[in-house]
Amino acid sequence: MSPLTRFLAKLIGAYLVIYAVMMVVNRPLLTDALTALLHDASQVFIWGSILAVAGVAFVLAHNRWSGGALTVVVTVIGWLTLLKGVVLLFMPLSMASAYLGFYESAFYVYAAFALLFGAWLCYEGWKSSSEAGKGDAIAP
Repeated sequence: MSPLTRFLAKLIGAYLVIYAVMMVVNRPLLTDALTALLHDASQVFIWGSILAVAGVAFVLAHNRWSGGALTVVVTVIGWLTLLKGVVLLFMPLSMASAYLGFYESAFYVYAAFALLFGAWLCYEGWKSSSEAGKGDAIAP
């Protein structure tokens, strides 16, 4: 497994764990912010552009479909990031209310998924890092 895969797994995993805790602690703030964001065309455009660029960079740097489950999962996350950016760029604002309703009804499911998935990514990233370090020492 490549060092980039391990790095991205730890980065995304840590972010998801932090985000999941923030979701539970600050639900009203998050839902208000998301509602405001999805009703402002300029904000949707800006975030869609940022996510699309990040997704393209992610896919260009890590588009590996073999090498184990973690490698493929990290690749899928990159493609999903790109897809989310493109959807935001082309999504009519009229669809925003449907998304918000679904998001609010499944809020704690999202939070639980983010926490568990993030913890798994962190675990796999750090586990792989410690396994990669075995036998790397230079003998005197």
